[in-house]
Amino acid sequence: MTASTLAVERPVPLRVRPELAVLAIEGKRGARCWRIKDPLALEYFQLEDEEYAILTMLDGRTSLAEIRRRFEQRYAPQHLSLGQLQAYLSHLHAEGLALADTPDQGRHLLERKKSSARRGLAAALINPLAIRFRGFDPGRFLDWLSPRCRWLFSRWAAALALVVVGFTLVFVVGQFERISLRLPELKSFLTPAGLLWLSVALGGAKVLHELGHALVCRRYGGECHEMGLLLLVFTPCLYCNVSDAWMMPGKWPRVAISAAGIVVELLLASVCLWLWWFSQPGMLNSIFLDVVLVCSIGTVVFNGNPLLKYDGYYVLSDALEVPNLAEQSHALVRRLAWGWLARDGSLAHPHERLSRSARRWLVTYAVLSGAYRVFVMAMILWFCWSLFAAWNLKVLGGGFVTVVLAGMAVPPLVRGVQFLRDPVRRREADPVRLRWTLAAGLLLLGALFLVPVPQRVSADLVLQPAGENRVHVTVPGRLVRAVTAGTEVAAGDPLAELDSAPLRREIDKLQRDCDMLALRCRNLDSRRAEDAEAAAAIPAAAEELDHAKQRLAQRLDDQRRLGLRAPAAGVVFPPADVPEPVQRRQELAGWSRTPLEPRNVGSWLDAGTVLCSVGRPREFEALLVIGQSEIELVTQGQLVRLSLDQLPGRVVEGTVAEVAAVNLESIPAELVGSRDTAVLRDKTGALKPAETSYQARVTIAERDLPVSVRARGRAKIRVGSVPLGQQLYRLVRQTFHFKL
Repeated sequence: MTASTLAVERPVPLRVRPELAVLAIEGKRGARCWRIKDPLALEYFQLEDEEYAILTMLDGRTSLAEIRRRFEQRYAPQHLSLGQLQAYLSHLHAEGLALADTPDQGRHLLERKKSSARRGLAAALINPLAIRFRGFDPGRFLDWLSPRCRWLFSRWAAALALVVVGFTLVFVVGQFERISLRLPELKSFLTPAGLLWLSVALGGAKVLHELGHALVCRRYGGECHEMGLLLLVFTPCLYCNVSDAWMMPGKWPRVAISAAGIVVELLLASVCLWLWWFSQPGMLNSIFLDVVLVCSIGTVVFNGNPLLKYDGYYVLSDALEVPNLAEQSHALVRRLAWGWLARDGSLAHPHERLSRSARRWLVTYAVLSGAYRVFVMAMILWFCWSLFAAWNLKVLGGGFVTVVLAGMAVPPLVRGVQFLRDPVRRREADPVRLRWTLAAGLLLLGALFLVPVPQRVSADLVLQPAGENRVHVTVPGRLVRAVTAGTEVAAGDPLAELDSAPLRREIDKLQRDCDMLALRCRNLDSRRAEDAEAAAAIPAAAEELDHAKQRLAQRLDDQRRLGLRAPAAGVVFPPADVPEPVQRRQELAGWSRTPLEPRNVGSWLDAGTVLCSVGRPREFEALLVIGQSEIELVTQGQLVRLSLDQLPGRVVEGTVAEVAAVNLESIPAELVGSRDTAVLRDKTGALKPAETSYQARVTIAERDLPVSVRARGRAKIRVGSVPLGQQLYRLVRQTFHFKL
């Protein structure tokens, strides 16, 4: 008898754990499965009938050959190889369903615990958008809370909730336009205060959401022994482990437990919508709206959507009685893909128990769920990137996005490499199909990095009148009168009149000086014939008189320039607002807002102050502020799409008319707080760009836009088509500030 034969006939030193809780589930078409609960680790497993049969044969005395013989006798004509049996027994031992009668069993259990902790840490690092921290056993708290919430499960409470949600849905559909008009701008949610209240709303909603799961689970006799903290997109939330629902024999209790969170959030959204609608603007009004957005969008996009592995997924899985729906569908797709590569087609028909329609349905679900998961992750990453960019933390945002994308890309790449390195798989694979598949993958990757795709440059903008002529104060003075904004003027019409008492006094002094010098010149001229010294002093006196007259003429010209006139025909537009100055003690208040406002009459205007601008009333152009890293891509004649804050949902088109060759020294006040333009204030209070920036002027073909002057918005310039790989290279170089 050989050594291998002796090993097969030797008793397997494994035995099933006696404390496991087991529940038999009758599936569709008579298929039975077994659900197993580990009461110590609070882990749950589901085994097929054949897998459970092998588990029950482990008593520490039965050999591999005997287990194989019993299996093939019970499930004929199925065959089980010794390699498959040994691999499955190792899997049972690794999952903790079977114990080994060996001296080092304790060391193995400790290593298993450490390995589980390492996997949890790796999962948190790979997917930092959802990090779970185990907390406490809420059993006593639920024992106290459940009797006090029994009324929530009455028929009248359910009917009332249905009426509230239904009536709210009808109201939203019927009054959608009015509701949309009352919604604030998106940027109001991205402020520190807005994000704080949004996080509070999300955390509070999730606490009630998880309590809904726990109470319904208790209602149907289930247990709940774990409640802890979940960081969902860096927002602290509560989570409650109700996996004990798996041990319920009927599917509808499991469906009710999974749907409890969805029902709670829909009810919260409905109630808070009415509170927001009828409350006055303020902190509570904002919190009510945050709850509505979190619960409604969260339910549609995340919780209630069966394409993501949240409540909606478990509702669908339990209702269809398809356990591990996501795992089965993705495993089917992988086996179909790998089966296509098989030399003999041995993997081409997986899941023989499933009908053709069931396989088609699972493949469809796998494709849709995978695509939707990528879409949702892209939206979350875009939101996070926008948030980091708004806070001028693009480097940190780039690193965060890179980590998340790596966490999504590494696992499938690792599985692919493991498949290619498996010698058994390589022998089974058709070399021609394998080469074609690799070639197609490389071509697709090359297309992503080499095929030109449209590239756009984003920038903040400020509107100004087309053909704008700015009117500056050239001589400082006190404002006496000014035209109002919106006045139509012709070229040369007066716009404002200033007065300068120091200038008037200086002119009076210069006039007196000129008179005295003229009198002196006349006296010297009258004594020239009889006084040689008088004759010699005449040239110097005449030169001094000429200089005095020149100074007088210059100051008279300054006095004339105190009257500001229109440089061209058009309409008067106000300049950018100047904020209210901080008034120090014993200091006269200056002017604010615009010089054209009546309250600023009598204010002192320094030289260089922009009084107003004159331009064409029905035509606009946009001034764009573009960073140094992107200005090289912008050229004259490129198409621009403009999104104005005062015209939400509407896109205006324009063309780049001019790109400045000199960097900006100051930033329009309207761009303070904008997304892409970082602004600093110097010691004088002037607004300076935080990084080197340039200005581009965009002409707008559309006339009569219903917007005000100095309106701001966002612009996207189409700068041509560039390969995606080159765009990614530029993004990495700009984000991390180094050259490869």
